[in-house]
Amino acid sequence: MKVFIVSLCNAFDDFKEISGEGNACIVDSTAAAKLLETEAQALLKWKDSLQSHSLNSWTSTNSTPCNWFGITCNFGGTSELAVTEINLSGAGLEGNLDALDFSSLPSLVRFNLSMNTLYGTIPPSLGTLSKLTSLSLYLNQFSGSIPLSLANLSLLTKIDLSTNNLTGEISPRFLTSWTKLVSLELQENNLTGAIPSEIGLLSNLRIVRLFENQLNGSIPPEMGDLKNLVELGLYKNDLSGTIPVSLCNLTQLTNFQVPFLKK
Repeated sequence: MKVFIVSLCNAFDDFKEISGEGNACIVDSTAAAKLLETEAQALLKWKDSLQSHSLNSWTSTNSTPCNWFGITCNFGGTSELAVTEINLSGAGLEGNLDALDFSSLPSLVRFNLSMNTLYGTIPPSLGTLSKLTSLSLYLNQFSGSIPLSLANLSLLTKIDLSTNNLTGEISPRFLTSWTKLVSLELQENNLTGAIPSEIGLLSNLRIVRLFENQLNGSIPPEMGDLKNLVELGLYKNDLSGTIPVSLCNLTQLTNFQVPFLKK
């Protein structure tokens, strides 16, 4: 049975109660309540694990996570009401992601925890967020390598893991999976190894920021295939060789920052 869930719709300023035909927040009440309860429990468990936060609205007495600070749900005529965005940028969070059950957030599209004091490794379970299009974890204290499971996030258009303490290599698996990627920001970490030639497959890329790492080897000629690129930052690495002639094909470039290359 379809019903109006008025208490949830009131979270939106432009909500107007209507009767008869219409599509304002018409959802299956049983399915919506069950999914939202699961999501709320997962988020509250993570909140309780944090050493510091500004999540006072995140309580079990608050009727729905859709009313919580930093949370957005997919209101508007859908058959399944769920959390689609978590934006806690600069929210004073201190802790890690170990207690966050990402499998309980199957509809998450945007995830932004930038500019906090989050540490530890990036959990491999983050790779279960199959609908994710934007991932921003920049300016934290994450360490360890980028989990290979993130290659499962095939809908990503933006990934920003910059200004952390990440190590390890950039796996070619990421670059063969993130075919929709527009912005790749991994700068200011401790990444090593070569820039994979597979980066040339990401034809939608407009921004590539890999500067201030420990990347070595040569600049892949395949980068010349990135015809939509407007910004390329590679400086402060351990790159060698020469600048590929193929980069002359990047006619859209407005910001081109490459290092002095070792011979």
